[in-house]
Amino acid sequence: MLTRIAHDTFALYHADIGPYVNGTIYCEEEYYGQLQAYYSDPANITYYCRLGVDMMTGETSQTTEIPDVNPSIFEELLRFAERADYDPFDKKYNSQVETEELPMPNDTVQTRLVFYKQSKDSLFISSRGYEYYIIDDLLYFVYQYDFGHGEYEKLIAVKVPDNISAYFVAYMKPYLEKS
Repeated sequence: MLTRIAHDTFALYHADIGPYVNGTIYCEEEYYGQLQAYYSDPANITYYCRLGVDMMTGETSQTTEIPDVNPSIFEELLRFAERADYDPFDKKYNSQVETEELPMPNDTVQTRLVFYKQSKDSLFISSRGYEYYIIDDLLYFVYQYDFGHGEYEKLIAVKVPDNISAYFVAYMKPYLEKS
């Protein structure tokens, strides 16, 4: 069953089917190109970063809009995370991801970062499951947490490509000084 979505610009419909948890949004075929252009335009997107997620409770200490972020580099970061994400059902894929073992971050010293974007009409939101840390002035994507015992706990991470890492390390500096 399709339900019409109240929208200022487009005729959109929602159905509780498809690959997404909250269903799928449909449009009339003739407007697909316009919708694709609309939701691809950075002017219709708000960019965010959750700062300081508590590892034990999962509570966020602060979510902040990050205006003036470079949309192209933001997209590169999200695409990188999708390619580097751990897949529990694909050992062959996982063996191709180049990871590093690092000491378990101390959330009182290193701030966990979760970058995501949301359309200004709130209909679309990117994954909020990709976590990062800035360690030694490099941005790392969290691949896994290894909760061994005491000294054996470690972060298994993927180093973000240099150009993306350098951009976000510099861009996030003022936000991290505030938190």
